[in-house]
Amino acid sequence: MYAFTGEMVMLNRRLSQAEIAYQLEDSEAVVILIADEDIEKLPSHAPHLLFSAIEKGNEASIEISKEWSLHQTTSIMYTSGTTGFPKGVRQTVGNHQAKCNIFCS
Repeated sequence: MYAFTGEMVMLNRRLSQAEIAYQLEDSEAVVILIADEDIEKLPSHAPHLLFSAIEKGNEASIEISKEWSLHQTTSIMYTSGTTGFPKGVRQTVGNHQAKCNIFCS
């Protein structure tokens, strides 16, 4: 059984390898799930799992928390960096819930 307790960082595939490396280091990414065709974008030292390997892997049960704190960070979105280096903006469960309440009602 596996439990996911991390934060998700969605990377823009149009970024350069250097820009991706910066965001991975800044976010302290532990592992990257990546499409096979994008592997050349990753720095050589980046720990990763290819989508093809995930698809071929064995299924395993996971434990999903039934309730999350509204203050728990679930994703980090990077700004475009027009005024310098991109900044990671933490988005919490509450942020996502508020968006859902607006768009789902």
